[in-house]
Amino acid sequence: MGIFKDIMLISITAPGLVLLLVLASIWAGSNKRLSKTKKWLIWGSTIALSYLSTTLVISKSVLNNLEGFAPKKIISTSEYDAIAILSGGIKRGLFEDNSSKVGEQFLKRLISGLGLYESSKKPIIILGGKTLKNEPAESETAEKILIELGVPKEKIILDVNSRNTYENMLELSKIINKYKFKKVVLVSSAIHMKRSLDTAKKMNLPVIAYPSAYLVDKKIHIEDILPSQKNIKINAILIYELLGNIKYRTY
Repeated sequence: MGIFKDIMLISITAPGLVLLLVLASIWAGSNKRLSKTKKWLIWGSTIALSYLSTTLVISKSVLNNLEGFAPKKIISTSEYDAIAILSGGIKRGLFEDNSSKVGEQFLKRLISGLGLYESSKKPIIILGGKTLKNEPAESETAEKILIELGVPKEKIILDVNSRNTYENMLELSKIINKYKFKKVVLVSSAIHMKRSLDTAKKMNLPVIAYPSAYLVDKKIHIEDILPSQKNIKINAILIYELLGNIKYRTY
């Protein structure tokens, strides 16, 4: 994740994709050899994709399908031995002491994991290595937050090596074997849960899905059809995750 993810999110949605279309429109307008039909096709595509990338008109149904892959359910504390939280990116040096902080999606995952810990007092596994140069591992940044929220350091198990979902599961497998855990609750963003679960199943990991950080609900809102920065961000995350699913051949 980290810087690479930020570049991906910018390049595959507005302003990245739309900027390319705008440049194509300018080129089309100045190209005398193009027919009026082709010019209008390019201009129309630019307007349509600009609108779709800033609203949830089409993407919300895809989001609901992806986020609904593993419905959230109440889990008894007797069903699991540990809580595994997948990292979700950190931001460089934004605390008062200039230390890194976790991103919004990662923070919501931590809050969900903390809720499970409060009811069970089971160990928390944080999965995530270094993604930013000269910054700590994502799991180390999250550990600091959990300790400040009252979780004893001895209750936290860190993976400081993994850098993506596949490596997350490899490291989780090692931890499960080392500590002899029989069942682990897997906490990640709802939109990321399909890729996480499918990867875990390929490795025969004994996990229970616990989705969090939902991006949308199932209701239709006026804000869904109005262009906004929030919708741009949601669409960026969706496209990034769809590409991830294609890469992992799980979608």
